[in-house]
Amino acid sequence: MAKEYCANCGDAVDGLVVCANCGDKVWVASPQAVADAVNESPPWHWFKLSLKLFFKNYSVFKGRSGPQEFAGPWVMMFFFNQLLTLLTFGESFETGGVLFLVIFVFQMLVYALVALPAMAVMSRRLHDTGRTAHFIWLILVPILGWIALLVLMCLKSEPRDNKYGPYKA
Repeated sequence: MAKEYCANCGDAVDGLVVCANCGDKVWVASPQAVADAVNESPPWHWFKLSLKLFFKNYSVFKGRSGPQEFAGPWVMMFFFNQLLTLLTFGESFETGGVLFLVIFVFQMLVYALVALPAMAVMSRRLHDTGRTAHFIWLILVPILGWIALLVLMCLKSEPRDNKYGPYKA
């Protein structure tokens, strides 16, 4: 019997109708055919997939997430921040800028909406590197803690199954 793989992300999905990782329908193919199909994706396909998984798994703190699933949402938030900074350039609370106040409130609402998914993906990313999610508490240490946490997030995945879940090639 042929092994089933997701056409979108390449995960093994034997007996499933949709992929548990990305939610796409499954198809029967060899691992090489799946690898070829995944490699033919558009250049920003990983970004779209990582954002989809970010919001789909918004409260999943168990399991593992690869570097791309972690990086996509953070790249999105970086550019979101840069755009809002450009829009409010030269305005502040002191100058009575209404635009600044509206954008500031909007920005805080967005941060409140992505706080839980961000913590979840950071937890899964730490698990992927073989570390406990307790390292998230480094975020409370200004500057040095943030740098240490970023370094931990950028480390390579453990190339084998660990106590947090199976390895995803």
